[in-house]
Amino acid sequence: MRRRILGAGCALLAALAGLGAGSAVAALLSGAASPIVSVGNAVIDATPGALKDWAVEKFGENDKLILIGSVTIVVLLIAAAIGVIGVTHRRLALLLAGLLGLVAVGAAAIDRTLLADWWVAVIPGLVTTLVVVVMFAWLLAAVDGRRTGESVGEHVGDAGGHRPPAAVAGRARDGSDRRRWGPGRTPELRPRGRRIADGCAHPKADESGATGAARRER
Repeated sequence: MRRRILGAGCALLAALAGLGAGSAVAALLSGAASPIVSVGNAVIDATPGALKDWAVEKFGENDKLILIGSVTIVVLLIAAAIGVIGVTHRRLALLLAGLLGLVAVGAAAIDRTLLADWWVAVIPGLVTTLVVVVMFAWLLAAVDGRRTGESVGEHVGDAGGHRPPAAVAGRARDGSDRRRWGPGRTPELRPRGRRIADGCAHPKADESGATGAARRER
């Protein structure tokens, strides 16, 4: 889930940077419009007349402002979805981001409200597409590099001489061995140096004891 959120955030940042760059370029070109405005004009051209009249009657002079805001929200939502895809399929996400930018280029090329020539009108959209794709690719690479670094750090920490809990589960802190006597019973701790004394006796000790007993009987 965290990776998906990071991917969506990367796409949103790239989309905002691209839209900002395209708007800045459009402000420098006479007769050109920002990519959002070009897409909004294309939406207006494709909207049925009855729906246009309803929007004008409902929102008045703010109809175009609401339209541009709606287009911006839709574009950002699509960008977030592309970012989620980019977590697992980077090339596909970059291709979709490029296609989304080309939509703005196409909208500017057919925008009849612009005073500039078509080859000038498409420049803001091209700049937007370039910035979005490059920045999106860079952010995804940065996220993957950070995740790879964290994974390598975890492996190095595991191999740095730390004994896993399972390796010391059978040994107590005082150096004694833990002997299991079966399920449901309390394990007994016995010092390592006394295992022979608590177990079977030494063969020589048994032999000397038997010899001494025989001499006493005599």
